[in-house]
Amino acid sequence: MNISAVFPLTGRVVKGESASLVRVIVFYLLVCAAARVLDWLLGWVPVLGWLLRIVFYAAGVYCAAGIILALLFYFGKAD
Repeated sequence: MNISAVFPLTGRVVKGESASLVRVIVFYLLVCAAARVLDWLLGWVPVLGWLLRIVFYAAGVYCAAGIILALLFYFGKAD
């Protein structure tokens, strides 16, 4: 399986280059923060809030997996 197809930002991490790792991690954290803000703003709507929480949870899991894979690419443990 090509991980770079699912996590395109993770493929940009260069082993030993900390700037590339920091950029990817900061981007994933900003996406998670934006999801939390949108959840706070729209979470009060009965049905929409429930559906958005599911989507934002999935986005959080995706970002966490992306950060873990970026760290693995940086330290040279993943393909």
